[in-house]
Amino acid sequence: PTPAPAPAPTPEPTPEPVIEVDETVWNPQMLIKTNAVGWGLAVSNLAIEVELAKHFSFNLPVYYSGVDYFKQTLKYRTFAIYPEFRYWFKERDGWFIGAHGGLAYYNIAYGSDWRIQDLNGSTPALGGGLNFGYRMPLSKKHPRWKVEFTLGAGVYDVKYEKFVNEKDGPKAQGSVHNTVVALDHVGISFSYSIDLKKRNK
Repeated sequence: PTPAPAPAPTPEPTPEPVIEVDETVWNPQMLIKTNAVGWGLAVSNLAIEVELAKHFSFNLPVYYSGVDYFKQTLKYRTFAIYPEFRYWFKERDGWFIGAHGGLAYYNIAYGSDWRIQDLNGSTPALGGGLNFGYRMPLSKKHPRWKVEFTLGAGVYDVKYEKFVNEKDGPKAQGSVHNTVVALDHVGISFSYSIDLKKRNK
């Protein structure tokens, strides 16, 4: 009888190629943020920050409040934006310095005899300044959630009118044109970061 042929050897499985991720490749992120200090003053706010390069980002906060503080003679109504360019000493998080512009409409009354409003309700304060801050992840387990501390000051050109602080109060003083130096940003912000593109492989 003819002997049976020997079984063909089973080919060894081809190993899957190892894909290495280059950790040195920069992948830009966008952060969605809100400032807890603003919410504490009943000023709603939202900010978007986009990384432009390894050490530079652009930040755009928007603030709005249209409410009184429990009574008509106590209020801080505003609509404001503060476009800002930041330089980060590290590629991401840590310390930063920034230069910002500012535009703010306002209607302010602190319960005293007077209420101050931008001229005709259509002449915002215009200016800008410098700020610095520090940002870090909330935890190692969830690095996309971050907290940021910011302090800034600026110089603003303001034109405003003073009114008697009562309902439909008469104008107490004509328009005033002045230059003001003041703190314009105090922030404890919480954010979530999103990758703008997939990691290079």
